[in-house]
Amino acid sequence: MDKHPTYIRGYNGSLEDFAKYIANSDTNYTRDFVKKLGDEISQQAKGDFERKRKKLAKSLVHIANNLYIASNNLDSIQRYLKKRNKNISTEQKIDIPRDSLENLAKSVGSMRYDSTRDFLDYLWIEMTKKAGGEYETNEKILAKKFYKVANRLNNTKRKMNLVWRVCEPYMKE
Repeated sequence: MDKHPTYIRGYNGSLEDFAKYIANSDTNYTRDFVKKLGDEISQQAKGDFERKRKKLAKSLVHIANNLYIASNNLDSIQRYLKKRNKNISTEQKIDIPRDSLENLAKSVGSMRYDSTRDFLDYLWIEMTKKAGGEYETNEKILAKKFYKVANRLNNTKRKMNLVWRVCEPYMKE
């Protein structure tokens, strides 16, 4: 088994479909996934710091922090939705056991950095679509909150791309 695969262990679909699933799930589920992904990246940062890869560790800490902020923004969305007695998750048919949230987040976080970057890109696109959809329905406050999440994910994706460019020469195909 690859230490850093290009796929999500335990899931047979595409990264894009999985990102759509996460983005369109209940906001609490999305928030928890993003936080657990931050936890996984934070663990990797600790490992790289111990291996004296301080620059890489610092970049990974930055990525984890962006994910934590996105998770907090999602929590703000959930509180807003609860106050308004609104739910915006969509019914989805995808073959993922919901009780394995932590394992799925670990799997995404342990993929090769270019694959994690691609997943974050797809997730960013989906959150941007959600923000745009809320804006079109005149839910401007909610749209702003989703744009905050999307911007954090975009920053995270860009930073992950820089990490990938540093690590790429050392990765085995």
